[in-house]
Amino acid sequence: MITKELCNAIQKDWNGKVYQKWEKEWKRFAHLNSVVPVFKGKKVLEIGCNGGIESLEICNHCASYSGIEPNPDYFVQVKKTMKRAKCKNVNLLNVRLMDLDVSATDFDTVFTSFVMYHFKDKEVEKFKSEILPKANLWIIYNRAKNRETKNNSYVFENYKNTVQFVKDCGFKMKLEWQKQKIWYYIKAYRD
Repeated sequence: MITKELCNAIQKDWNGKVYQKWEKEWKRFAHLNSVVPVFKGKKVLEIGCNGGIESLEICNHCASYSGIEPNPDYFVQVKKTMKRAKCKNVNLLNVRLMDLDVSATDFDTVFTSFVMYHFKDKEVEKFKSEILPKANLWIIYNRAKNRETKNNSYVFENYKNTVQFVKDCGFKMKLEWQKQKIWYYIKAYRD
């Protein structure tokens, strides 16, 4: 797990809003630490990598990493963060999901962490029809409280909707809840 000291050192180099403060996110970081071995040897596409704190953990396990971050401030942050990555095959893209050239992006695993409520309906459709068919593993962290889906009609903060969406996309899955049920984790996979 990323230490508080390393997280703070990375974030000192950032300009602008610091979104993933260690003190607030350490439980999620600890859970991710137990999950990251699934990324070993994988070609990962992360959608919405933000400042890259979770991305850095993933890059210490995966074979290659592509991250898209549409926010220009967070994109500058993730570029600074990923200078510390062990994985040398890193491709960072400052694009929206709709602008991603899926055919030019090599991945077999998708990671979405607290981003699905941002998707617009057209992005959900692109995600379902163009991105997920290339993946055999999809790791999902999602909110169940405190942040409503406003941009799409899927209401992903309702875990039942997300579970149904995962199944509709042809994945089997394992669902875990955070203790206070503020967020949930899904490991979605194909045989």
